[in-house]
Amino acid sequence: MEKQLELEIYKQEIADLYTGRSQTYDNSNWHLQIAHRLVEHGQVSSGQYILDIATGTGHVAIFAAQLVGAEGKIIGIDISSGMLEQARYKAEKLNLKNIEFQLSDAEILNFADNSFDRIFCSSAFIWMSNLIAALRLWHNCLKPGGIIGIHAFADTAFVGGVITQKVAQKYGISFLMSKPTGTFEKCQNLLQQAGFEAIDIKVEQEGS
Repeated sequence: MEKQLELEIYKQEIADLYTGRSQTYDNSNWHLQIAHRLVEHGQVSSGQYILDIATGTGHVAIFAAQLVGAEGKIIGIDISSGMLEQARYKAEKLNLKNIEFQLSDAEILNFADNSFDRIFCSSAFIWMSNLIAALRLWHNCLKPGGIIGIHAFADTAFVGGVITQKVAQKYGISFLMSKPTGTFEKCQNLLQQAGFEAIDIKVEQEGS
C-alpha cells in the first residue's frame, strides 16, 4: 500500500477531488490534447530527464517517455493516489520502463538542483498555493539551459470562477483558483519574478 501524504486541508480536498475523478478522467481527449501540445512545445528529445508535475493519469509523462527512449527518464508526481494508479496501469500496459510515478507534493520536492532537462505542468498550475514559490522551486530543479513548460488558462476560460474570485476579493477572502491565469502579462510577470529569463508564451484557443 502506498504511503499517504500529510496534506493541509486545501490540498487534501484537491487530492480527494481528483481521486474521485480518476476512473473517468480519460473519457475526454481534451486534457490529452493539451498535454501533447505542451510536450511538443517543450522540444523533448532522446535521453532527457523529465519531471511531470501533477501528472494525473500520465498524459504528459507517457507521451514524453516514448520520446526520450531508453536513455531518458520520466518522473511523474501527483498528490492523488487514484490518478497515479491509473497512470501506472497505462504505463505498464505500454511496457514503458523509463517512467516512474511518485505520490508527492509539487510544492515540496526532494530532488537535487539541476536534476531535469525539462519540467512540465499541464492543466494544474492553478492549484498551487504559492505560485511564485512553486516556480522558483521548479527553477532550481531545472538544469542550466533546460525548459519548463506550463499550461495555464485565460480569464475567460472559467467565467464562473473569475466572478467568484472577484466577489471573494471584494470581501477580503483569499481565493486561489485561477490566480495564475488570465493574460499574457500575468504569465510573463510570474515567470520573471521566479527567475526565468528566456520566456516564450504561446496563446491558443481551445473551445469557445
